[in-house]
Amino acid sequence: MVTGTAIGATESDSQRPVDITGTVEGSPYSDRLWLYRHDGRWFIALGPNRNAQPKGT
Repeated sequence: MVTGTAIGATESDSQRPVDITGTVEGSPYSDRLWLYRHDGRWFIALGPNRNAQPKGT
């Protein structure tokens, strides 16, 4: 369940970090996503997260 979001600022008008907080099965959870603007529309940057741990480790 998402309990909070916060959109941050950067020096660029086409990039914004979004911090998401919530719970997963009762445990606290937080993550940061990056938004990018292209042709006047915002998109979520998808791809590997440098802080992610591979499954099974």
